[in-house]
Amino acid sequence: MNKMLTEMNSASEQIDSSIGLANVNRRIKLFSGPKYGVLLESEIGKGTCVTVKISNKSNKNKQEL
Repeated sequence: MNKMLTEMNSASEQIDSSIGLANVNRRIKLFSGPKYGVLLESEIGKGTCVTVKISNKSNKNKQEL
């Protein structure tokens, strides 16, 4: 879990695991900006918290995915 947290929250381009979460994080940042994305916080024995921060702005000029 710690490796995944480090990879998700770093600027590293190569990620060996959790590629789905990393891709979602990159897409959110690409379309919404660097202050948005996926944040993972985990503590042994307590659990994991996943926060997805997205923009509420609508941009009609961008193509839908």
